[in-house]
Amino acid sequence: MEPKPKKKYKKDETPSVLRKQNKKLAQSKEDWKDKNRERQASLKQLKKQFEDIKKAKACIKLECMKNANDLHDSNLKIQELERELLVEKLAKLHLYETIEQLKKKARQ
Repeated sequence: MEPKPKKKYKKDETPSVLRKQNKKLAQSKEDWKDKNRERQASLKQLKKQFEDIKKAKACIKLECMKNANDLHDSNLKIQELERELLVEKLAKLHLYETIEQLKKKARQ
C-alpha cells in the first residue's frame, strides 16, 4: 500500500472553509435523502390508492354486469307478459263478439 498523498489546497482555502463546505454538502445530501424518502412514501401511498380504486372498479363493473343481466331478464319477462296480455285482449274481444252474435240470435 502506498501512503496517501497530502491534499493540496487551493489558494486561500483553509481547512475550516473545507469543513464548512463539507458540512453544507452533507446537509444537502441529507435534504435530498429526505426528499427522496418523501417521494417514495408518496409513491407507495399512490400505489395503494391505485390498487383500492382498481378493486372498487372491478366490483362496480361486476355489479353493473349483474344489473344489465337483471334488466335483460326483466325485459324478456315484460315482452312475455305483453304477449299474454294481447292474447287475453283478443280472447276478450272474441267473447264480446260471441255475446253480440248470441244477443242478435236471441232477438230474432
